Amino acid sequence: PSEVEYASFHDSVMFVSNAGVVLILSLTVVIVISGFGFFTPILSPFLRHKLHLDGIEIGLVFSCCYGIHVIFSLLINRLTDRLEKPSCVNGPRLLLVCGLFVTGVAYFFIGPAPFILSNPRLCVTIVAFGVLGAGTALAYDPVYSDMLKASRAMDPVRSTDQISTIISGVI
Repeated sequence: PSEVEYASFHDSVMFVSNAGVVLILSLTVVIVISGFGFFTPILSPFLRHKLHLDGIEIGLVFSCCYGIHVIFSLLINRLTDRLEKPSCVNGPRLLLVCGLFVTGVAYFFIGPAPFILSNPRLCVTIVAFGVLGAGTALAYDPVYSDMLKASRAMDPVRSTDQISTIISGVI
């Protein structure tokens, strides 16, 4: 094959592989967000009947997760920016995998799973919500920088603003 054919093939392979990265990262975001949407309507009656909480107390339990998420997002975004250096190639993806693991562990204790604790306790549920907030920040926030990097590799001609607009449309 000629050099032009090789360059065209290489560009096509890079485009497809980077499009796969963007697709997988988008699915990761969908899975993390749908986890929130799934347990919210199920857990609220559980907290009301098993732990005898009223509406305000249930709201405070749920806000624990979101408050911790906000705090950890600030820290994780700062850490992700530092891990974007060439010396740490897969730093944001490592954070993402750790976040998915932490999120999975937190889901076991929210409720809790009957094989872990037979008697639900409010303190365990609140701590699990806090851990879930930290885990979702770890799983959700590094996705943006990784998508930006993959999108730049797919289309190096576009500006960062154009790519950011495309990514915000995907997420």
